[in-house]
Amino acid sequence: MGKRIKSFSLLLFVLTMVMPLSTAVLQPQKVLAAKRQAVSAPELSVKSKTLYVGGSSYRVAFKNLAADARVIYLSSDKNVVTVTEKGLIRPVAKGKATVTAKITQGNENYTSEISITVKEPYVKITNPVEELAVGDTYCFEGKTYGLKKPSMSWSVSDPSLAALDEKTGILTALDAGKVRITFRDEVSGKSKSITLAITKTPDQDEEERAKKVVVEDGQTGYLMYQGLYYEILDKESVGIVDYYDLEISMLTIPDTIFYRGKAYRVTEIYEDVFSCCYDLKKLVVGNNVRVLGENAFNGCSALSEVVLGDGLREIRGHVFEGCESLEKISIPEGVTTLGEEVFCGCTALSHITLPETLTLLGDSMFFDCNSLVQVRIPAAVETIPYGLFTNCDALSQVELGEGVLVIEPEAFWACESLKEITLPKGLVFIGDHAFYNCALNVISFPDRKVSIGENIFDFCDELALIRVTKGTADYYEAALGDWYDYEVVE
Repeated sequence: MGKRIKSFSLLLFVLTMVMPLSTAVLQPQKVLAAKRQAVSAPELSVKSKTLYVGGSSYRVAFKNLAADARVIYLSSDKNVVTVTEKGLIRPVAKGKATVTAKITQGNENYTSEISITVKEPYVKITNPVEELAVGDTYCFEGKTYGLKKPSMSWSVSDPSLAALDEKTGILTALDAGKVRITFRDEVSGKSKSITLAITKTPDQDEEERAKKVVVEDGQTGYLMYQGLYYEILDKESVGIVDYYDLEISMLTIPDTIFYRGKAYRVTEIYEDVFSCCYDLKKLVVGNNVRVLGENAFNGCSALSEVVLGDGLREIRGHVFEGCESLEKISIPEGVTTLGEEVFCGCTALSHITLPETLTLLGDSMFFDCNSLVQVRIPAAVETIPYGLFTNCDALSQVELGEGVLVIEPEAFWACESLKEITLPKGLVFIGDHAFYNCALNVISFPDRKVSIGENIFDFCDELALIRVTKGTADYYEAALGDWYDYEVVE
């Protein structure tokens, strides 16, 4: 029996010695195979491209191309396009061709193609109109395609019927008749013309006419244009006071409107204008708008996309309150003030970008934003206001700017996913119940004696560690109590 046990032990020993060797031999093969599977094949970043005769060339770009890859380029028709050995595609003549890239990367060969269409350069009037009434003002817009350094101008066939600014394309209808409007590049001679009929009296009602030109409403005196009412504020600007398109779903606030030969910048959206506009889904705000008035889009429950203009400076209280379909928003640089409860009840809001120019946040700004996960407070903000993140129960990461001096009461009330936070170096005050019912388990205090309000960590049942500096340890232990662990850090 003893010999059998010894023989069995010897067998186990041999197997133990052999198995790791077998594993060591096979494992690299598996790793190499996995790596080959993980590496994506190189390919051209676009599958098709339009170029213009005499216009700019296009340099090929790749996805997943290794630094040491070798590429050979071929053109299917050199009479249409040529391609250099470095991948620069030059248009030659009107037509279609295929540029092929043959790639050697590692030990593999790949082929990728891009379809090229070459067109003659041209110009286009992008907002043509067939009819205007005497007294109407209209701003024509044009675009060039494939022209290098164009010099564009506008002209009208009969200046007695219509006055047309040759640089801006602003037309004022003076008398009845037909005129020809031409958009022309003086360098290439390329042009595009349309025929415009000017009538004595408009055939359409005010709302129909306001779809294409600015019209004065006979009852209110406001200007009407594309579903909105405007009030003239001064010689250069207007504000939006109301809307008459009751089923508006996509709203674009223009930079400028034109009325009686004058251009007016759209600078303000008044309070309550679009409140409870339930059909509104997309909003684009022009670059001249400086102020969004209080409650401007409050209760727009279907609003899911917002693009704000570069000229914006202030978003007043409750502007987007109750916009429960809004998932993300970027506040542009230049904005200094966000009012109280601006995003209150935006339950789908998960991502927000705040600008470095921001200095003032309103109370309860993110109240009930329970999808919000991460926020960075800019350096110029000095106060985290009352109830800023109340009930943001998904909020797990907050970066407080170095300029924060005050955290007001209930600022982080019931942030049930916030486990750790570092307080800024200049902080001087934390208000009552500031972190009430948070998931905090670690908090780091600055190297200074911050004034502490009442019960700032009430119901923070997971809070076990408070990081302090050597010079403040006794102060915080006395202020917060001895039921926490204190870690002294440099």
